[in-house]
Amino acid sequence: MRLFALQESRILGEAVATRLGVMLDAHEERRFDDGEHKTRPLVSVHGEDVYIIQSLGGDQTVSANDKLCKLLFFAAACRENGATQVSTIVPYLAYARKDRQTKARDPVAPKYVSHFFEAIGIARVVTVDVHNVAAFQNAFRCATINLTSFDLFYPYIEQLVEGGPVAILSPDAGGIKRAQLIRETFERVRGAPVVCVSRNSHTPPRARHKSLSSRFFSSRKSTSPFFIKKSDTDHRCAALTDIKMRSGPTARSRIAGRNLPGEGRRYSPSAASTLRRHR
Repeated sequence: MRLFALQESRILGEAVATRLGVMLDAHEERRFDDGEHKTRPLVSVHGEDVYIIQSLGGDQTVSANDKLCKLLFFAAACRENGATQVSTIVPYLAYARKDRQTKARDPVAPKYVSHFFEAIGIARVVTVDVHNVAAFQNAFRCATINLTSFDLFYPYIEQLVEGGPVAILSPDAGGIKRAQLIRETFERVRGAPVVCVSRNSHTPPRARHKSLSSRFFSSRKSTSPFFIKKSDTDHRCAALTDIKMRSGPTARSRIAGRNLPGEGRRYSPSAASTLRRHR
């Protein structure tokens, strides 16, 4: 087995390698003045199962397009040099959100991205909490694995609420399914009911917050919601927010989590075990 982590995902790659008890394999990355780049393995991949770790969320230094292109070129180089199969671990899959046409002549981006992966001959694509699991599985004809990081949040929630009631809140209709999945699993773990609430997307943001606070918290003296939301600039963002009610809808918030785009994201240990199963 060969395990590579491209430069932008080096920190994650080292954590996965440590979990597996192996070393990351060496590779070379070069960037030229005209914006082009070259990436190649520095060890033989002939007859090997190759795993490449590269998150595809763009930022101010490297765009999603550059990361995607670099991953595809590196995977293709491994295939051309005799790798038995190539699997890509892509915690954040770029363009996964545009999975359907909402306006006339809209692109369906995940389908086009999947064509790139399939043309190169990538055998497996692994993601973490992909935007739409069904769309992801339908777009790719190769093997697809979607890992979930939900389990990471349960200890934080329990620490925040200190045995009190819990509500799982979704900021819009698009996140309600994810919020419901967390609620169902957390109920089984906790052995107690958990409320799931979604905002009304047709109400202005300020009115939504006020309406939700007044309606949901008016009869609860101390309730700790767990918010599922999206980052304004990058990928999905998850924050644990402890709200202690003083009087009526007035709330005091304390952010216990953090923005989780790119390399700052926390990953489930199940990623390592999945790599072992598919070696």
